[in-house]
Amino acid sequence: MKELAIEDEGDEDGAFAVRDSSVPVHEDPQVEEPKTIATQEPVGNGAETDATATTSFVAADKFSVKESSGAAVVDIHDEARRSPSLVTSSLRSRGDAGDIEASEGRMLRDKQPTAAVTLGPAALNGSRRYVVDGLISDIKCKILSALVHVAGERGDGYHRNVNPHTEAEEFFGLTLSRTGLADMLRLVLRVTSVAKQNIEQHFELQRPLYFSFTHLVCRTAKPGPYLQHINGVPVEYYDTRPPGDLSHVVHVDNCILYGPGECLQRPPAYTFRDYSAILYLNDDFEGGEFVFTDDPQAKAVQSSVTPKCGRMVAFSAGPENPHGVKAVRRGSRCALALWFTHDAKHRDKDRILAETLLNKIKLGEIKVK
Repeated sequence: MKELAIEDEGDEDGAFAVRDSSVPVHEDPQVEEPKTIATQEPVGNGAETDATATTSFVAADKFSVKESSGAAVVDIHDEARRSPSLVTSSLRSRGDAGDIEASEGRMLRDKQPTAAVTLGPAALNGSRRYVVDGLISDIKCKILSALVHVAGERGDGYHRNVNPHTEAEEFFGLTLSRTGLADMLRLVLRVTSVAKQNIEQHFELQRPLYFSFTHLVCRTAKPGPYLQHINGVPVEYYDTRPPGDLSHVVHVDNCILYGPGECLQRPPAYTFRDYSAILYLNDDFEGGEFVFTDDPQAKAVQSSVTPKCGRMVAFSAGPENPHGVKAVRRGSRCALALWFTHDAKHRDKDRILAETLLNKIKLGEIKVK
């Protein structure tokens, strides 16, 4: 299938850690030549008007773009066209659809909760890390969780490997370019902008901060038996989850972690990442705690964060903040994973395209078919 995406370079809780002499591999989608729309779009921070870059739309899984009587037309594929109604159906089945206009698949505006920092560096036993609660409302959490279950891709970001971290969990992900209809895309952009603003204010950043990658993800516990790997070789089946098995290995987001105090800042690590954040969407599962630790087995941890709707853990992406995720023992753990950079060259191209698309739809320059 053709993609709107330019890059697909992330996973939920970070990038690289050495395990079994290998580094997690991320999918690099095939990029097609730009199809019909080329426009000058702002690039920058805040209002993002300090520079410009040429952006082009390409055909995608969710969108087809073509010229019609001088105006571009976006033809939404059937699967994406159904996604709002499928999300609504999913919410309604759980009794959560009261704030959704089912007829048009649009979210009614709900009140923004009051966000408050609940844990700082001292409580988290480290530096340049914090936890904020109440960043988004319950209904937004429910919509985003339902969206990734409805429209997410199995193994997204890992060459469609649905078990990239452990045989005991399935991984589903959704990037901006695959989000589908404008209402859902608009919601993701709005929520992530709130997260970015909170990080900028909390760390009192004086330099421009840009989105580097955005990933809506769910990790779902699988029933046994489980196959254990040693040095990449399958060796034994377990009826219960292997002791010490993690949902995500201990790692650092912008360097390759070899051990306590040893982190090599070079490719294939995403060395341009400066800040990271995980915005949680649910708590109806067991396990899945986020931990700050430099212990590869995560037996000794500096601090632990229990996910719940609207809670975000944010931190600088360097070797001062190694982290991992405890095993998800039951249910599905969903989150919006965000990475940021001070380097404008590594701005999230998917986001530029998404913002451009929504702006052109609003101005009537693009019609949705």
